[in-house]
Amino acid sequence: MMKSEHTKHEEDYTGYLLSEQKRTDLHYHNWRCRETIERLTGEWELIGKYHERLWFQRAFRMSQDELLERYRELAYHLTWAEKDIETNNWALYMHGVAVEQLHKDMTPFDKLDMTQHRLVQKNLFD
Repeated sequence: MMKSEHTKHEEDYTGYLLSEQKRTDLHYHNWRCRETIERLTGEWELIGKYHERLWFQRAFRMSQDELLERYRELAYHLTWAEKDIETNNWALYMHGVAVEQLHKDMTPFDKLDMTQHRLVQKNLFD
């Protein structure tokens, strides 16, 4: 059935719900990624600016090619950390949307009269 055939245009967001542990893990991972970005950004900027300078190559005890290789390696790690933060933030945002949708979809049970319902207990092992 296509979405246009539904009487109400609603999406199912239940797949985006995260456990408390998963949300904590995502926040911790974001913290670690930000820490990695902070730690590597300075070195990445320095190598990008001074990799051609002989005094810089001597200080790092690396050739220009080795410095450029290190520069690319740092860029890879920085990009990876930024993408991870973006992915984690999206998952956390969608969890918020799913929770909001779930609360919006809940129907109140104020008018439910339990005296009109009969509860039946079944045997556990039949």
